[in-house]
Amino acid sequence: MFQIGMIWMLVIASAGIVSAVVPLSLGHPEIAEIILMAVLMSLAYGGAALDSAILIRAGQRRRLAIRSFLAGTVGALLQLCVALWLPSVLYLACAILAGRAISILVSRDWRTHRGDPSPHDRVLPSAGRLALTIVSSFAWNASSQSISLVSGAFLGAGPAGVAGTSQRIASAPVTFIGQSLNQLIQESLSREVRDRTGQLTQTTFAHVFKLSMLSIALAAVISVLAPLLAEPILGKGWGEVGVIVAILAWPFSLQFAVGPATVLLPMLRKELSLFSLQIGRLVLVALPTVVAAAYGGSLQQICIVYSATMVLSYVVAGFLLWTHARQFDRENLRGA
Repeated sequence: MFQIGMIWMLVIASAGIVSAVVPLSLGHPEIAEIILMAVLMSLAYGGAALDSAILIRAGQRRRLAIRSFLAGTVGALLQLCVALWLPSVLYLACAILAGRAISILVSRDWRTHRGDPSPHDRVLPSAGRLALTIVSSFAWNASSQSISLVSGAFLGAGPAGVAGTSQRIASAPVTFIGQSLNQLIQESLSREVRDRTGQLTQTTFAHVFKLSMLSIALAAVISVLAPLLAEPILGKGWGEVGVIVAILAWPFSLQFAVGPATVLLPMLRKELSLFSLQIGRLVLVALPTVVAAAYGGSLQQICIVYSATMVLSYVVAGFLLWTHARQFDRENLRGA
């Protein structure tokens, strides 16, 4: 499964790399760099998500914990080295990808297993379902990175850098807090799907509600502190970053609430719904953001539009999760 998934990811990544040639040939190297950054980050997060799905389904919590620890520590160390000696968004994305790749390779079980396939092996998803899941991951990353792409295309490299820096700062608390919680939630949901208790809807939205309360509190704190601390921490001239971080804190905090539960869709064999959700999210987020930029919006105005549409996309994702979880519970209660 992992090998097939990685083949699909590399095929899609190759298409993304080829697409970066267009802005480069038109004299926009900064846009090409952002596209390459998005492709590399999609490979990093997509590969980690694929490996997590395999480990969660197999119940290999120890390997999952080791992989997550290595991804966090090695990735952070590599990103710090890049920030100190090779300050570039492209090299930063390479550091993230290298950290994820090292953690996956080190934590994998390289022993070969022969004989009859296990029940787990018999229910591996088809190549088509894997392709839908991987394309969904790329669409998710594209919508997340659209603020940097749009600001770079319409406002130039400077605003794109401000947007990218603000995005990384705004998402840092979620990344730091959310990784371990994500795995606990995913394991909890996989247990409900496996045991067919009829409590999947209740379990899913108990998690979403608790994380939503935490996310709102986190976003409120970031929104207040970021404008006050930007210049004292980052230096003079970085005040705008604090304002942009305050704007972006809301969608990235809500991602912490809804994002972990979206893994439920592949568990329920609803990869097409996941694909539709992520493609729809890409259109919902990118199109208004492009329109705002095309009509002369400032970076702050563009970020407000981006944040509002991102928040709306998470509301849609929550409704879709509720619909499929309720359907799954009804089918199991009817069959009981």
